[in-house]
Amino acid sequence: MSFWDERYDRADYIFGEAPNEFLAVNAPRLKGYHTALAVANGEGLNGVFLAKQGLDVLAIDASLVGLIKSDRLAAKRGVSLAWLKRSHRAMRELRGL
Repeated sequence: MSFWDERYDRADYIFGEAPNEFLAVNAPRLKGYHTALAVANGEGLNGVFLAKQGLDVLAIDASLVGLIKSDRLAAKRGVSLAWLKRSHRAMRELRGL
């Protein structure tokens, strides 16, 4: 199990269930947009928030445990998001770095 899988492997959300404050404050700027990419989505706080704003969200994270928890949080909030499990190394390789 990876570091992040172990860290997220608990019933509660280690950072709570609210989105990043910067994202929440700037939510009005999202009007008119339709999609969002939630990189390093973790337990889904920001990705789920973006979905609640009406965006189609692709959440990417290295932790399967975190992504599964993001699905649970999305269901609790009445939204859904697509997700992709990728390590940071794999993301760099996709970009050719």
